[in-house]
Amino acid sequence: MTDDDDIIIEITGKPVAKGRGRIGMVKDRPMIFTPQKTRQWERDARTEARQVMGPRRPLPGPLLVSVDIVMPIPKSWPRWKQDAAIAGLVAPTTKPDADNCVKAVKDAFNGIVWLDDCQIVEVVARKRYDEAPAVRVRVRPATDRISAQETKQPDRLKCLTDKILKNQPEREEA
Repeated sequence: MTDDDDIIIEITGKPVAKGRGRIGMVKDRPMIFTPQKTRQWERDARTEARQVMGPRRPLPGPLLVSVDIVMPIPKSWPRWKQDAAIAGLVAPTTKPDADNCVKAVKDAFNGIVWLDDCQIVEVVARKRYDEAPAVRVRVRPATDRISAQETKQPDRLKCLTDKILKNQPEREEA
């Protein structure tokens, strides 16, 4: 698969982490509520994902996901520090946590980009500063693997195993 086949989705604006659910009572029953800020960001992310996916169905099988979390540079910083942040010399070691931003992406894209986030077999997340904050997500099928469900199809498993073995360098005997 080439980079041209990757699905790339960008959610502009300040990144938002998946907020911890809060428990409240509704009609004397406990209910868990997702914070409004998280709900709004996930709604925006779903809208963007639907626009990018168009008529395509959610991707099946194992997936590789890359999440680039671009944080805004504090305006209160002096110009030299802002320039250093843009150059990648200053790392955003502040909230939100990268893993919680990834959780928000995974939940928002369920049923749109992928069927379920359990399909994600590899995640790479990076947090950095830039003048235009956003979350950029790149998704591609893991073409070198098959899902556990597909191992019930011996022909598919053998074909993939043969392909992997053919592409490995030969081992020298000692």
